[in-house]
Amino acid sequence: SVNDVTEGGTLTYTVTRTGDMRGTDTVDWSLTLPGSETTNESNASTGTWYKLDPSDIDSVTPANGSATLSAGTWSGTLTFADGETTKTIVVVTNDDVWTETWREELPITLANATNVNTGEPNHDQETASTGYTDSARVYDNESDPLISVSVSSTATWEGTGANDSADGNTVTFTIT
Repeated sequence: SVNDVTEGGTLTYTVTRTGDMRGTDTVDWSLTLPGSETTNESNASTGTWYKLDPSDIDSVTPANGSATLSAGTWSGTLTFADGETTKTIVVVTNDDVWTETWREELPITLANATNVNTGEPNHDQETASTGYTDSARVYDNESDPLISVSVSSTATWEGTGANDSADGNTVTFTIT
């Protein structure tokens, strides 16, 4: 399970071991950042910012083991000792100043669950489920840019000038 946050907040993925909890079990995890740019500053198109990228993440800290970033994916292995039921992966997001799409997502995938104590008495023979996924949502906290339009005149004569004079008419639209 995982909580949702506003950018700058902390996501906590909780991985729960169920069933037979004897012995030591491991499970691989990965957090794939679907964005491709390395910094938002290099991309002027806010329409492409709806995907988290490495610049959106400050740190990733698993309960045990280490986290490695490679090709846009954070990954590692969690180890459950005999009787342990939960482990966490903590992700601290960056609070940027960019107006982005209102929500970005960060999915987790679990794979390769393994019981490492094959020689233990009454070795547990549970079948590990693989491919589990869950997604956290990171909400943007900058307001969308506002566009203001002002007009120099709300009414004017059609044609070449006021009362059809040769001076012409001008209406000025100012966009800020």
